[in-house]
Amino acid sequence: MNRRRRVGFQRLDDGRIAVRLPAAVRSFVAAAAERLRDVGTAPGSPGFARLFGRIDETADADDPAYVLARQLAVDEAVAAVAASTEKPVIDLEEAEAWLAVLGMTLSRRMEELGVRTEADRAGIAREDEAVIRVVYALQAGLIDALDEREPAPRRRASTARTVGVVGADGAEIDGVTVELVAGDIVRQPDVDAVVNAANAQLLPGGGVAGAIHRAAGPELAEECRPLAPISPGEAVITGGHRLANPYVIHCLGPVYGVDRPEDELLAACYRHSLELADRHGLRSVAFPAISTGAFGYPMERAAEVALGTVLKMVGRLESVRKVRFVLTDEGALQVHRAVLQHLLEQ
Repeated sequence: MNRRRRVGFQRLDDGRIAVRLPAAVRSFVAAAAERLRDVGTAPGSPGFARLFGRIDETADADDPAYVLARQLAVDEAVAAVAASTEKPVIDLEEAEAWLAVLGMTLSRRMEELGVRTEADRAGIAREDEAVIRVVYALQAGLIDALDEREPAPRRRASTARTVGVVGADGAEIDGVTVELVAGDIVRQPDVDAVVNAANAQLLPGGGVAGAIHRAAGPELAEECRPLAPISPGEAVITGGHRLANPYVIHCLGPVYGVDRPEDELLAACYRHSLELADRHGLRSVAFPAISTGAFGYPMERAAEVALGTVLKMVGRLESVRKVRFVLTDEGALQVHRAVLQHLLEQ
């Protein structure tokens, strides 16, 4: 099993998920479910989008029928978690409910603590920071276990990979082109979606998030508002508005040294973004180097995680045929070029 075993989750051969958590953690999860019985219609994440995926995304958030559907889904998740915290093994639906409940609990706790940015976390009590870290670790383990349930790729008849070189800065793997370019993420008119290295509240800010929001116009922030907050590793999709791209995929990368396990959460950003693009039938996606700016992720290590995740994903993609990495300068391009070559040689 992979490195996430240490947080207590394992997917069994029959698709169920073994939950190996100490009593104190089980009590925390049970308490999280209990305190959400009065959640009303407050959104949460990650897992909230998973939980409400069966509800029409275009519905009016204030429509009484939509509000009722959300409340019923919350009640269902709370009941599932409350009934499963003493089990050594839970099924996939229960795991989805765990993820949603943990996400909504974290969102509410962050709101209570007044935490809206990563900088705000520096001022909270040590015990609150410890709870946040535990929840992030549990979320990461659940996301990983749930993401392992996909069936074997349908497009490939064998495990052999077809790799071809595309110029000096790219390769074609199993029919998917992976490109490396130095440039501006908001000037990629030939791709269906650009990826925003977002903040938790999906607000305009500095770096990539600021550039994308400025180019897309204020309508983007309006569409993002009901989707926030998101947690490290989570991704959501919106329209591109004034951008040349039809879509923007927003994901929150981990803060290096703060959000753990960093590598798993960073990999989840790329994996979930590509899954969203594939579900929406998109053909091409452009990524920045997520978390390598203000979030402090070392460039080479981030490139290894990002490119490694994409290379693992290409055989599972149905519609996406091009993945582009848009790097801010020649130095970042050189790092990604070397990492890609090394991974392909392996």
